[in-house]
Amino acid sequence: MTDTVYKFEIQGKPQVQKNNKQIIWTKDKRTGQQRPCIVDNAKVARWRKSAVQQLTVQWSGRLPIVGNLAAVLTAYIGKAQRPDVDNLAAGPLDALEKAKIVANDYQFTCVTVLRRRDYDNPRVEILICKDDRLNVEIVGA
Repeated sequence: MTDTVYKFEIQGKPQVQKNNKQIIWTKDKRTGQQRPCIVDNAKVARWRKSAVQQLTVQWSGRLPIVGNLAAVLTAYIGKAQRPDVDNLAAGPLDALEKAKIVANDYQFTCVTVLRRRDYDNPRVEILICKDDRLNVEIVGA
């Protein structure tokens, strides 16, 4: 018996949400007054929209994956990109949720992120499996 491993690919330069924020002014619904709000910049918003569209097509209307999950994300970054590896996970995980591949990115109990370079074809490759599929042994000091 084999467990299912799902593979997805998001084409385009991976964008990091953490370092690409901007402040906008918005009207507070309760008070009616203007207040500052921090949002993702336009580059991140475009990447997320494209990522969700690509993932939605790849998933093609199936029901969300249930249960605790593990993921391996390989981000192939482009020229002039120098993101921290720990910041590369949030965007793709959020996109998986928005594309309804998973009900909530909280389901991921184990995420491994790899950063590689591919100037000609920047992308994110995602492998998803049940979290018990990845056997990790913690050895004490």
